[in-house]
Amino acid sequence: MLRGDFDCSGSLAIGDAQKIARFLVDLAITQAPACFEMDQHVSLEIS
Repeated sequence: MLRGDFDCSGSLAIGDAQKIARFLVDLAITQAPACFEMDQHVSLEIS
């Protein structure tokens, strides 16, 4: 998981910023099935 990759595309791009902006103004967004929800808390293990 790449920090800031909100659309789970494997890279940071304008689409990530657009999803964040839509989420912040309460507009609907769609996530890929394997992607976390925007307001979901996740735990990451750093090795």
